[in-house]
Amino acid sequence: MTILDYYRQKQSNPSWVAEYQSTAQDKHGKMFNCINVNFRSLKTYYMQLDAFKSKDGMKRSEWNDFQTTGQEKDKQRIQPLKNAKLLTTSGERFYITDKGKLVIKINEDGSFSEREKWLIIYMLLLDFEFDGRDIDILRSVVDLTHNLEKIGIKTTDLLPMLRDTINVTDKFSFFHKDIFWLISFANDFDFINRYNKSTPSEKEELFKWIDMCSKNKDTTDCIAHKFISGGAYTGSMFNEDVNIILCSLVLLTLQDKNYFNFINIMSRIYHTVNFDKISKVIEDNKIIFEEAYGNSIGKINKLLGLED
Repeated sequence: MTILDYYRQKQSNPSWVAEYQSTAQDKHGKMFNCINVNFRSLKTYYMQLDAFKSKDGMKRSEWNDFQTTGQEKDKQRIQPLKNAKLLTTSGERFYITDKGKLVIKINEDGSFSEREKWLIIYMLLLDFEFDGRDIDILRSVVDLTHNLEKIGIKTTDLLPMLRDTINVTDKFSFFHKDIFWLISFANDFDFINRYNKSTPSEKEELFKWIDMCSKNKDTTDCIAHKFISGGAYTGSMFNEDVNIILCSLVLLTLQDKNYFNFINIMSRIYHTVNFDKISKVIEDNKIIFEEAYGNSIGKINKLLGLED
């Protein structure tokens, strides 16, 4: 049975399709909990916090800001911003934290490249919590690597695959990449094992099938429907996954006590990132960055016995 035959056979099971198509919290249709329909990229946190800043310090009952449907305009942004520790609450009042104020400052500073802004918010969101789970971003990456190691794919195998796709945003281009299928179905051992053992020609059959299905706006195919125009996921969102995974693997591999070696490496991968410029931001806001690092990489290093 080829990987295409297996993939099509699996689609006869609606539960399997829902498991890998849905981006709901209890499914495997998305990689990171910090990314959702309202926060489709890390840079969205800049925009969502900026939209909230007029409510800083106000009671929720005083916001008086509703959509035409009657729902609060800020309802969908509050929890992710709290999970990112950009907002905190005291009674009925919401306050922008010191980290949040830094995010607003960076957003308003026109001297940063888009990738520099992305890298800064990535570092600040590393201690993102979700549904009671701390270090949620890094835990998700560790889970991914553990699943792929079961079929013999190591971090050293992943890094070049990720590096080669950091600028890919077109969904059709992703459909033809091994990294796309390995990430998308990492929680299905049988699928990724079969995929990994498939010949290039067998994989090409799968790629062509997805290309064909994606051109049909009424398709029910698991992947094609997930990435259909206006659907749950986009090529740009998958690009976000790729970059978050790459940065996280570099950080986890370094096992340092601060961000500086990480920034040095990333400035060579991302040519629009200036090491001195980002280092100065970290030095000028040392407490904020040390807290984000200590509550993420620092926690992992302690678990591994790498810190006192």
